[in-house]
Amino acid sequence: MAYVVDYKTITVPDTTTSVTPQLPKHEADDYIILWAAADMTAGDLALTTLGNWVKIDDNTDSSNSIIAYYLKCSSSSETVSAITGTSGNCYGAVAVTVRDVDPNTPINDYEIGSATDVSGRWQLPRTTTT
Repeated sequence: MAYVVDYKTITVPDTTTSVTPQLPKHEADDYIILWAAADMTAGDLALTTLGNWVKIDDNTDSSNSIIAYYLKCSSSSETVSAITGTSGNCYGAVAVTVRDVDPNTPINDYEIGSATDVSGRWQLPRTTTT
């Protein structure tokens, strides 16, 4: 069964156009799930360099933007680029390491539950726990 190994959070409270997430400890074959959000007036969030990161989903409205990515780790020294947007204040990011994920269905990106952003339109993806 999949389980959380570690996590890291970062918040940038000043007006900025990017945040560089910190990654939690991880090993080869772990999955890192990364969520980022910004209080923005317009525009989309995106990793500046995607590399092997896979976009799960995103949502943007007139005042908020949120995005989720995942990565299957090939080593214990994975990296992530900055997440950028067009404007904003109070950027934040959370990265979670999950171990023993079913490799056949590592990420289910369907909508679940009631975990939504401020606009109430975007629901968080979940990882398989088998």
